[in-house]
Amino acid sequence: MPNKQIASLVLDETIYPRHTVSVANVSAIAEAILAGADIPPILIDSGSNRVIDGFHRVRAFERLYGAEAEIPVVSKRYKDRKAMLTDAIRHNVGRGQDLTRWDSLRCVELAEEVGMPINTLAGLLQWQPERLQAYTESKRGTTLDDRKVMLKRSLRHRVGRPLTEAQEEVNRTSSGMSVLFHINQIVSLLETDMLPESEQVAERLRHLCELAERWLSEKGA
Repeated sequence: MPNKQIASLVLDETIYPRHTVSVANVSAIAEAILAGADIPPILIDSGSNRVIDGFHRVRAFERLYGAEAEIPVVSKRYKDRKAMLTDAIRHNVGRGQDLTRWDSLRCVELAEEVGMPINTLAGLLQWQPERLQAYTESKRGTTLDDRKVMLKRSLRHRVGRPLTEAQEEVNRTSSGMSVLFHINQIVSLLETDMLPESEQVAERLRHLCELAERWLSEKGA
């Protein structure tokens, strides 16, 4: 089985079916490597060195041994990005850390970019096509120029209402946690006197108070 230097491998997010690389999963794999566990080789595209399956394993090996280390790989020739994405999704369903619902929505967006039919994607994700389509549409918003965007959980009350440019940017950078989660976090820090004492924090709190007062006044709450 051939080896490849970690630094030569390409972690291409446009074929990665998950929203993020899990730090916890990387740590768990690193611990397994140190314990002598049998770690499957990384699957790569032979033409571009793109990692098709094994993002977490690559990160774990890199954490332990550095980017100059060589790790075992299996190479396969893919004709295009669509073929790479197909295999990437296939290798991430029902194995290791399974895809979340939010990851499945990411797969929908990536599949649309490469022209993969919803029926094909549903088969890869092991969903019924009609259910995947309905679930996707229930999580989508529309921009002012009629583009469809996937809404994160904290903004799904905006389904059916057009997003401004600023709102689209908030959706892109949002953590995805519920609005109440973030509010409760601030409340808890204030109630327990756990906020750091800095001018920057004080300034943002003053701004928050102004925005909250305005919102409460406008909504009649």
